[in-house]
Amino acid sequence: MAAYGQHDIMAEKDYDPTEAKFCACLFWLIFHATEDGEFGEIPSEITCPTERDPEERFLVRSNVVKFLCKGTVYVKVCSQVFQSEEIKSTWGVIQKLSKEGLYVIDTNDEAVTEERLSQSDEFDLDAHLAMMDTLMMAHVNKSVEIQQIVSAISSFASFNAAKELPFDLEDALLLWLNKVSATNEKRLRKARSPDASSAASSGRFRFRREQILARSPTLFPKLDDLQIDVANGKALLSLLLFYFPETLSHENIKTSDPMNQSDVICNIELFRELCAQHVCTSVFALRTEDFVYKAPELKNNLLALLAEIFVIVELEKSALGIVDNRDAIELNGYVRDIELDKGGKVLDEYRSEVEASTKENFDPNGLSGDIHSPRIEENKSDEKETYLGGSSLSSYERLKNFELVGSAEKQRTIDDVDDVEQSIQDKLQKLKTLSSMKKESVDRETVQQTVKEAILA
Repeated sequence: MAAYGQHDIMAEKDYDPTEAKFCACLFWLIFHATEDGEFGEIPSEITCPTERDPEERFLVRSNVVKFLCKGTVYVKVCSQVFQSEEIKSTWGVIQKLSKEGLYVIDTNDEAVTEERLSQSDEFDLDAHLAMMDTLMMAHVNKSVEIQQIVSAISSFASFNAAKELPFDLEDALLLWLNKVSATNEKRLRKARSPDASSAASSGRFRFRREQILARSPTLFPKLDDLQIDVANGKALLSLLLFYFPETLSHENIKTSDPMNQSDVICNIELFRELCAQHVCTSVFALRTEDFVYKAPELKNNLLALLAEIFVIVELEKSALGIVDNRDAIELNGYVRDIELDKGGKVLDEYRSEVEASTKENFDPNGLSGDIHSPRIEENKSDEKETYLGGSSLSSYERLKNFELVGSAEKQRTIDDVDDVEQSIQDKLQKLKTLSSMKKESVDRETVQQTVKEAILA
């Protein structure tokens, strides 16, 4: 792959977030108005819609002002978003958005009206920015739902609904980015492991203690803030590496820590180029500076881009020919390749092994003592090998470490296993009390049946 060199970008002192917001929203509007090829009323100045006055303040070019004040582009995009032919004017757009719970309000919390949008002599920039931004978020809300993102995540990574359930769309997209990056990280570590190929063929992974402790630097750190943390381009390129691995190598991604601006620009430009080639050209609505300088005004524009990428690579992936090869269960270094639709059978198999192991390790004559789950003896020698997922682990411990890739409904988490253990202990305590009251021993068959019921509950 050819190297991508650094291009000059605008100095931060010359970067105007309001101008950037207007251009990004306008470009997004044009991309979606023209996607069916039937909208031709576009002025040539649209590619460079602003200019500077003698005092270096930005102005919207006159032909672009007339174009927006006519309102036809708003009607076109709104009709596409809501699949409606009843919208005929900008007032109709405002009414439709209001019915959907989206109110067109400017930065001063004033309602945007048709009159404000049609003023061409004194162009109302705030009103038009509010209209474009609201239409953009309406499109995002109609095109993707939180549950769809969660479902997609569950198809290739673990998902703990109790701890990770997103509360809004931004949080869901952030979780998606983090899960994709974590999956890429695991794959790369697996590929770098010297014993990876032999371990895969033998059906289990074997590591020495020093191999476990020695970890390579994290290429894709966890993101905490969507807009700020994607600015270095690593998480964005991680998406392309995950969905289009044939087009990108991790070696092409700048991952130094800390990153200098040259590396950041290189990552962003590479992402924009590859995203336009393989996913969507609307990525060009955001310039390199818009990513690098992280202006809060453009947060919704970033959300719209990520939502569009998600829709294409997950909801429309069959049209792109994206083939899922993510059918792997990964457990703390113990990897077993399976088909995803067999996930339930794998879980049932492990539950059966737990039941059998519990019966084998349970002593019915020891009811007066503490009840312990089967345990693996601690290996205190640094020279000995530690097996992750090997025969030295009891079935119970294997299940407790086991994290099934699949839907949240099929996943058995560590908390679930702890509940099983507690349930076994509670029921056995009841048996002990019953035995004491009746002054007779509890037979082995009753105990085994109780343990089985607790596990399968």
